[in-house]
Amino acid sequence: MLKIMYALISYEDFAQCRGLKQLCDKSFNDCKILKIHFIAEVTDGIIFSALLSDENQNIEPLKISLLNPKIKYTIKKKYPVNPDPRSVKSLNRFLRKVNNMTMTNRNWKQFIESKKCILAEYKSCEIAHSTISHKRI
Repeated sequence: MLKIMYALISYEDFAQCRGLKQLCDKSFNDCKILKIHFIAEVTDGIIFSALLSDENQNIEPLKISLLNPKIKYTIKKKYPVNPDPRSVKSLNRFLRKVNNMTMTNRNWKQFIESKKCILAEYKSCEIAHSTISHKRI
């Protein structure tokens, strides 16, 4: 089963692994990292998304730590609107959308949440973390 992971990698770990593409074909939480997609650069590091697969056969584990990893299970998108029966173009568009509802190795990027949502999620974690650390002082 394919899953999408969002994570933050610190600049030190990013320099150690020599780029995001070097994370491919590694293991994270018993899942193989198939593909990587850059999302944004923030003050703490780099936010990225990764396509994960359950098939983990003797793959080298990650030697770096990822901050705030979030794994999302995406099964299906919303069913498309029924086509106009008089239009061939409408029917073709409908069939293309129906065939594109489940996540595959080729179309996984369309299942990634919007950049704005991902950044808001990580900013809220950052704010919560900073308020907790200020309360301890």
